[in-house]
Amino acid sequence: MKRSKILILDDERDGIQHLHDALSLKHDLVWGRKISDAIQLLDNPDSNFDLIICGIHLLHESMFDFLRQVRSQAANKQVPFICFRIASTQFAENMDKNIQKSAKLLGANGYVIIEDTEDPVTLLKTVESKIGTLVPELKAQK
Repeated sequence: MKRSKILILDDERDGIQHLHDALSLKHDLVWGRKISDAIQLLDNPDSNFDLIICGIHLLHESMFDFLRQVRSQAANKQVPFICFRIASTQFAENMDKNIQKSAKLLGANGYVIIEDTEDPVTLLKTVESKIGTLVPELKAQK
């Protein structure tokens, strides 16, 4: 079984540690904390990422800027891009539809709301199910 190579961009690693732990059970993960780090990883011709997962709340940068940069690169234009949110605040819930719509217009493949759980197996199944629905070619690799 081929392990998918996934680039995760999020500046708050502690906030999504459970997501990282769960996905690393079956996938090869590469972490970027800044857009410049992630772009440098994507610019490497040997990177060959199967998926990009980007947190929607970057403290000093914009997920939308990163998405625009990824979609402007010929080599990464077709790499599936998933936006995710874990924090469940009233503000985040109110903004979901606007963020989803904007991300889709910029070329994102999907928007995933992930429940924060400490059980990595349950979280892995949930995330893979949501990603597989949005990015069928990744589901076929399992």
